[in-house]
Amino acid sequence: MKNINLIEMVQEVLDSGETAYSLSKKSGISEQLIGKYRNGITAVGNMTIENAQKLIIYAFLGLLPGVLRRHEQHLDYHAL
Repeated sequence: MKNINLIEMVQEVLDSGETAYSLSKKSGISEQLIGKYRNGITAVGNMTIENAQKLIIYAFLGLLPGVLRRHEQHLDYHAL
């Protein structure tokens, strides 16, 4: 089983068609901070675990199903 690259998954959420406003409202991360991640002012690799978790949960809840589908073959549901 291949490992999931969480940074890539978070980056996919940030690169989605969602506006910063929409991502902010749905994830609880400030619109300004989402803008900083998207514009490279703050590196995604330096994101707090809490914020990464919020974006990944947002993707896993089916709000961004394409992100989950691209990573689904790497998930081990028995390990959860």
